[in-house]
Amino acid sequence: MNPLYSLRNLFKKSTQVPPEGQQWLEGVHAFEKGKIHFRDKDQQKALDCFDRAIKSGYEGEGVYGLRAICLQEFHYELDAIDDFNKAISLAPEEANLYFMRSLSRSATGDYTGCISDLQEAIRLSKIDNKYNDFWNNYAKETGWTSATAHYEMDLMSAQQFRKGVEKVKELEEKHPELGIRHTKKDSARWRRV
Repeated sequence: MNPLYSLRNLFKKSTQVPPEGQQWLEGVHAFEKGKIHFRDKDQQKALDCFDRAIKSGYEGEGVYGLRAICLQEFHYELDAIDDFNKAISLAPEEANLYFMRSLSRSATGDYTGCISDLQEAIRLSKIDNKYNDFWNNYAKETGWTSATAHYEMDLMSAQQFRKGVEKVKELEEKHPELGIRHTKKDSARWRRV
């Protein structure tokens, strides 16, 4: 066999992308499209793109967090919590992921989890890292002195809200004759079908 053909075949083979690599690249492209839709506030198209990206095997930084935010938009709070869990496992030092998960936990009635997430967000927001630089700048643009200050205010609100819920439950138990009904959250609607 001609050595030039062997050399050409060697280079030809090395530039071909295996099927799993091609699928991953499609995931990258879907993620990039999703970010554009997300930026343009088209949450449904963004969610579809993030779903495709993850299904294609792409798990790059940001995909689970962005999809979780889209899921929150449609009130799929339990699915959002699952995605925030994955996002946190990939970037455990990003305080804002804990803050965002706290919103879904609060929506589902998990006030203890909400408060715990806010406490962790506050702790992490005091560490010097790239995430906090971004969120501190964003906080200042929106009128807060820092992301930490925003998280602290949300923590105080969550603690007060939990106390109120506990008082209502206490009244409900002690005085059933008053007809006070603490509404139970309907978890069936918090998941995609």
